[in-house]
Formats: sequence, structure tokens, C-alpha cells
Amino acid sequence: MIWDCAEPSYRPEVRKEGTEGGPAGYRERILLSSDLDGTLFFRQGDYYGPRRPDIDALVRFTGTGNILVLNSGRPYISVLGAVPESIPWDYVISDSGARITAKDGRTLMHRTIPAELVDEAVSGFDSGEPFTFGCDSAVYCIRPAEGWMSHAGTRRISASVAEIPEPVTSFAFHTESAEEVGRFAAYMEEFRGRGLPAFVNGLNVGVTSDFSKGEALLLRA
Repeated sequence: MIWDCAEPSYRPEVRKEGTEGGPAGYRERILLSSDLDGTLFFRQGDYYGPRRPDIDALVRFTGTGNILVLNSGRPYISVLGAVPESIPWDYVISDSGARITAKDGRTLMHRTIPAELVDEAVSGFDSGEPFTFGCDSAVYCIRPAEGWMSHAGTRRISASVAEIPEPVTSFAFHTESAEEVGRFAAYMEEFRGRGLPAFVNGLNVGVTSDFSKGEALLLRA
């Protein structure tokens, strides 16, 4: 639980589990953090996105002053392009945690990856699989899969990271092979502690795609 106050000189306080009540002049608010793919977004025929009952539940949830945080491994620009305006979010944690952005556009945290580190990480792993790079203005793709270029803000590059004209916030390795995921994960261990803030396997190999944590919204909101 979070206790906050309209008085701007106060800072929000977090209530410890099991305690009741709050500071004088404060009101109780709930912060809900939800993933997107496989949690809030689902495949429904040709449509991929949130279900109407879940959207309605989120509107009721935030309508009482609660806070909705969307978190995703997706780049920020991809989150904005995918989340419909009907979802009343307050903050987005994107790029596998490398960026936090408020609804009003304020950037609360933004870590980028040194260009030489991006180049070393990508060029040292010869898989032939797609790579995507999340940046402020676009998602750049090496060997994009079919249909990717139709997404707004997506741009194709060759095998050279040097073609990316802006800082990289996150990059993703995409594969349908569990063996390749394991090989790449082992390779990425070489970069631990070297300022590589974000990495995700975009196809969620090994994760049950139809597992619905989003159902909890129907029960609790």
C-alpha cells in the first residue's frame, strides 16, 4: 500500500504489510504493476492486445485514485504504440527496466548502453537470428521477422550496429529455439557487470503463452 497526501511537501510513504491506518491527512492508494505480453495482452483471433473486461477493470481501479504501472521488456516506443488510450496507466517501466516514464512524459530513469558494448555483444554472437534495438525514436532491426516492418517506428538496418544514429537503451535477441536461448544466455554472462542494463528474449521460449495472470483483474477490481 502507498499513503500519499495532496500537500506537495509530503512524500509518499509505503505501509508495511500487516499494519493498519496511515499518517494523518493521508489516503490509502494501491499500486498495481502489470506486464503486457501474456499478462494483459492476449491473442484473440487476428487481434492481439488487452481484453475489454480487463480494460474496464483497470478503469475502475484507477478511477478511485489507484496507480497503474505497465512494465515490459519492450522498448518504450513499442509500448506506446501497442497500449490503447483506453488503458489509464500512470507510469511505464520499459526496456527490461532500463527506462521509467511517467504519463506526463517525464523520464524518471533512463540508462543507455555504450555503443561499443552493444557492438561487441551483438557481433560476438553469430546466430543468424533477429536482433532489435530499442532507442528513443525507433526500434532498429537486424534480420527482422515477417511483419515487423509494418509496426510504426520500426526501421531495418544491416548487420552493423554502427548504422543506429542514437543511443541504445535495450536490445533483444529473438528466437524460437530453446537451445539458442540457452546458448545466448550463457554468452551474455560474459557481459555481467559491464553496464549492459537490458536484454530480453522476445519470443518467450519456454513460457506458457496462454497463462493468464490478467484474470486476477476481473476478480479484484
